[in-house]
Amino acid sequence: MSVAEPTVFPTRYVYTCPSCSSDIEVPLTSGLLPASAKCAKCGTIISFPPSPQRTQQAQQTQANQWTPEQVESLIKLVETLASKYITYFDRKAVAEERTLRTVTKHSMILTLILASFLGVIVGLMSYLTLVGKVSGDALLFLVGTVTGYILLFIQRLTKSVLSGGNGDEDEGE
Repeated sequence: MSVAEPTVFPTRYVYTCPSCSSDIEVPLTSGLLPASAKCAKCGTIISFPPSPQRTQQAQQTQANQWTPEQVESLIKLVETLASKYITYFDRKAVAEERTLRTVTKHSMILTLILASFLGVIVGLMSYLTLVGKVSGDALLFLVGTVTGYILLFIQRLTKSVLSGGNGDEDEGE
């Protein structure tokens, strides 16, 4: 296996001035002549023909440059996408607010209905206990059972509202 040797370019080129016939040392960049050079004695500017590599480098540089129209169209695209992005999140926030408001209202109505039902049942059982038709132990058992059920129902309802209603509630809690 052979190791490739690095390419070594000359660093300067000696050129004879056509006006005063003096030698001019022209510095080279990567072995390429510059576009022009100036004679130190007579001040004549000498233009060199473009090399194929320099022409190719200039074309690549021009190909990588942005035109004002391209920059303008990119700015318009970014503005359009940014406004759509902002509009999307504004609408999403409004929809989430409406959903939360509706679910909260529904939960409040349901809680009031269940509390009223509990009040009627406990009131009826209290009257029956007062009259002597039902024992006090039965009243106490009923009140404890119904109250526990209502409290667990309200807890699950509240947890589903706060979690977004996506059903990720733990069944063991």
